[in-house]
Amino acid sequence: MSEPRRLPKRERQKRILEKLRASNDLWIPGLVTALDDVRHMHQEGQAERMALSPVNAAQTQVASRRQKLAALAMRAIQPHMVIMIDGGAIALDLARRMAADARQITVITNNLPAATMLGANPTIEVMFCPGRYDGDRRTVDGADTVRFISRFRANLAIIGACGITVQGPNSAHADAAAIKRAMLERAEECILLLDCTKFGNRNPHRLCPLEEIDRLICDERPDAALSAALSKARVEVQHLSAILL
Repeated sequence: MSEPRRLPKRERQKRILEKLRASNDLWIPGLVTALDDVRHMHQEGQAERMALSPVNAAQTQVASRRQKLAALAMRAIQPHMVIMIDGGAIALDLARRMAADARQITVITNNLPAATMLGANPTIEVMFCPGRYDGDRRTVDGADTVRFISRFRANLAIIGACGITVQGPNSAHADAAAIKRAMLERAEECILLLDCTKFGNRNPHRLCPLEEIDRLICDERPDAALSAALSKARVEVQHLSAILL
């Protein structure tokens, strides 16, 4: 049997972007180079649609909210911007949306799946950080990563966190926290992208004081104490319950 014809690069990219626009849960390892192979396997009945699908209703709701947060964050992204994004599930939702809808931007990231998704869009320049690879989080980190980030100035840093309190956003991982801090230090505007399950979570590694965050994009209004602290720190808060997407 002859080998299937490999699609031209532009056609593969077109199909990838169509899939990204049509699906909020699409993730194919090696997305750019594997698309034609996956299609061929599916035709032969060897593979079904490859996705990271939530396994219960609660996870489905969280995933849906993260996707809406990504859509809201997209409003801050304009052509010719330099944008830094870090690791985490919400960063993947944002990268997926950026890959489908953004044009003429540069993205600096330590997030391997995000870099792969963004690389499918020929108008996006992806700067993938060097460093030590963490297979669990699918990110790179360490001193080399921080040094690389420090070489750039960005218009936006859009990061996630494991939690947020009146003392500021925090992370459970020291290495991840160091990357987030480096991005915050090199960006003109800092956006924190969180779902409400992170409100009140306390983790050992504080990222920064609230005053260093310009905008919090979240799905629900924070409680009274956190709202007051955010207001005092002059953090702009955008939440889905107040915005029609």
